[in-house]
Amino acid sequence: MSSDHQEEIPEDKEDAYQIRANAGDFRNPWCVYLYYLGEQDSVGRRPVRHYYRAFNNQIPRAELESVVVELARNARRHDSSPPPIGADWRYMVWDRISYLVVVVDDPAVVLDPKAIVFTQKHDAQPNHSFFDAQNAIINIAEPGESARRVPVVSCINHMKMNANGDPQVGPRKHHFDLYGSNLPLPDLKLEYPDSGGTNMGPPVGPP
Repeated sequence: MSSDHQEEIPEDKEDAYQIRANAGDFRNPWCVYLYYLGEQDSVGRRPVRHYYRAFNNQIPRAELESVVVELARNARRHDSSPPPIGADWRYMVWDRISYLVVVVDDPAVVLDPKAIVFTQKHDAQPNHSFFDAQNAIINIAEPGESARRVPVVSCINHMKMNANGDPQVGPRKHHFDLYGSNLPLPDLKLEYPDSGGTNMGPPVGPP
């Protein structure tokens, strides 16, 4: 994550903030992959923990925030409902059409308008899957506590393999950068160079 890089973000067909949710065979995801960036430690690093939750029904976008708040509170408590499935951006694998969500547990952080950018760094593939990105501020304080409003960015992994929107076949590696300001480190990517993962294919059906 770095600051003041908005001018470097290209406006192109791979832009994660493009709206694809009303096109073709779209359906709301049934599951969420959440990446929780915790409070910085004594040397300025932010721990990253991965969480996954699946539901029996599709999750409308309007209901995503309540799911994210629940998962972020669980992560903040180091709780196990659900337990973490990974850490430090390593071994990120997606096998379902899903929401991808990044929560930064720091009220001082301000995400750029286009905070998540998929790139072809580290031999990653062009982005044909991750779209419908949105930024938000959510309150992850426990009930009865003072509000703790933190930034979050989410997008939908449509699991497509090309610009024509064909369903993905076989694995495709993806990489993303995050951009914001008021960060204690000038470039969080220096600590976490592999912020990305692999889309497996074809996509697994609903959980």
